[in-house]
Order: sequence, then C-alpha cells, then structure tokens
Amino acid sequence: MRRKKQPLTGGVLMSNQNVQCIESAACLLTIPQVCQILGLGRTKVYYLIKGEGLPVVRFGRAVRVSADSLERWLQEREQRGLLA
Repeated sequence: MRRKKQPLTGGVLMSNQNVQCIESAACLLTIPQVCQILGLGRTKVYYLIKGEGLPVVRFGRAVRVSADSLERWLQEREQRGLLA
C-alpha cells in the first residue's frame, strides 16, 4: 500500500487558499497560485512573465514567483499607471 506524499512545508501551514510564509525566507508561489492571486488565467500570467517582465525563479522546468517580487512588480506597474 502506498503512502500519500506529505507536502514539505517546513512546519508552515499551507493550503490552496492561504499561503503563510516563514518570516526570514521569501515565499515562492506556483503559477496557479499567482493566477489565483491576480485573478488571471495561466496563459496571461505566462505572457506577463515573458512580455511584461514579471520576475520568476526557475528550478529546471519549475517556475516560481517570489511573493515579495510580485508585490514590488505590481507596485511599480501601479506607479507607472499600467494597472488601469
């Protein structure tokens, strides 16, 4: 009988609805989490990465977005008036 894989969370409670980060470490979001946060589809988020400079961290084929970088990127766009 196979055991279910338990997520490696380092003692941090994680769910699809709410991601809580360790204070001293940057929280890395998956593309589906970024989609949910921004209320956008997967294709649009990948467009923002490739065409609009949304910063990412790559681990092989895995793509992650730092929560801090996402917040800074959104603030920069808001200041330049690109969110309208």
